[in-house]
Amino acid sequence: MDTLTKLMRAGIFNGLSVDDLSSWRPQIKLQLFKKDHTVFRERRRIDYLHVVASGRVKLDWIAADGRAHLMNFVEQGHSFGEHGLFDEWLTDSRGTATEDTQLVAVPRSVFLEMFYHFPAISQNVAKASLRNYRALNNIQMRSKNMSTESQLLRLLLQYGARFGEQDTLDNSSVHTTLSISNNVLASALCVSRQTVNGILNDWRKHQWVDLQYGKIFFLDWDALMNHYHTMNR
Repeated sequence: MDTLTKLMRAGIFNGLSVDDLSSWRPQIKLQLFKKDHTVFRERRRIDYLHVVASGRVKLDWIAADGRAHLMNFVEQGHSFGEHGLFDEWLTDSRGTATEDTQLVAVPRSVFLEMFYHFPAISQNVAKASLRNYRALNNIQMRSKNMSTESQLLRLLLQYGARFGEQDTLDNSSVHTTLSISNNVLASALCVSRQTVNGILNDWRKHQWVDLQYGKIFFLDWDALMNHYHTMNR
């Protein structure tokens, strides 16, 4: 099985064929990690999408005090790292091979070309990233005791920056639109849809957002950022 075929086993490439990605074949590499070797470290930028071709990778969230909290095990045919390729943020996670492991590595620039070229990838990444967010969010909230409103706002600011569509209005202001349902948000935060609806409607009263079915319009990004920081001082 060649490198590209191994890559295509990951769910984020559902709906695509090997031929669709063949032009990027020379830039996609195999990496080998011995048992207990570090794949990536906390407080570093994520530079690769990885797909596990064989073996297994353990993902830990590293708290501010240095303690490691288990997030997930990534098994053969699954990917990790895609959620960190859209910005320059430093990761607060660590990846470690739990056995001799072979990974398919896609450089950041190559993956972003694929992402913007094939809408199916962007949809699959959004779904996978929400699942990752839910796992990490549950761990972090147990240690930080953040309110549901703060958790929701953090999620929307992150996803608006990564997956939102920007439009310039007649008055030259820029608004961001994020296509996401309240049911998905409620599931990610492990709360009821009514709870999410109540928070979003409160923000709409402040004219920070506007709402349509399946969409959130960010009307005042700065006000939302200030609100988040005020809640988490």
